Parts: sequence; C-alpha cells; structure tokens
Amino acid sequence: MEFYFVQWLFGYDVHVTFNQADEQPNLIHKIQNIGHVDMSMVPKETIVRILKLQAFEHESTTITEETVTMLQKYLEVFVREAVQRSVANKDSQGSHGDGDGEIQLNHEDLEKITGMLLLDM
Repeated sequence: MEFYFVQWLFGYDVHVTFNQADEQPNLIHKIQNIGHVDMSMVPKETIVRILKLQAFEHESTTITEETVTMLQKYLEVFVREAVQRSVANKDSQGSHGDGDGEIQLNHEDLEKITGMLLLDM
C-alpha cells in the first residue's frame, strides 16, 4: 500500500510505502522515519522572508539564526503531524482509493484535520 501526500504550502511530495500487513503504530513509525524525503526542506531564507513580510512591523527587527533553526524544526514537526493525521483520518474513513492499494491525500484531507491540528499545536 502506498500513501502520497502533496504538501501544498511548501510545494513538496511525501511518499510513504508499506505493505498491507503493517499495523497502524508501525505506519506512524515509518512516516516519522521517511528516509528519502528531507523533511527540513523549508529553507531558512524562506522562513526569514515570511517573517519579514508578514510578522515584523519594523524593518529594523531582526531574528537570530538559532530562532530560525528552531522555527524550521517546528515546521518539520507540524508537517509530519499533518501527514500522520491525514493518513489516519483517511484510513479511518475507509477511503482507500480505487482498490489498487494506494491512498491519495490532497488538500481536502489536510483541511479535515487542520482544526484539531492547530488547536493541539
């Protein structure tokens, strides 16, 4: 069975493959240990640019490298949690695509879990 997740905010794909015999805890473990996807791919420059454009009121406001690294890690955790919850929600609904062992996750799956995700984070 394969799960695909298009992370539309940062523009990358997460592709997790596992077999039908895997249990849910093992599924979560495999999602957490995605080997072929660099989950810290939100560039630090992008984080700084977003903060300067949206969060900082004065151009003289600065941010330390340590803070940007912390925010990068937070975004990584946030994206992983969004993937895990989307997969779990899709699995609990029994929506397994067209029966070929694949589940396609899209923005609608993300929208279904966003409310509780934001409250929990």
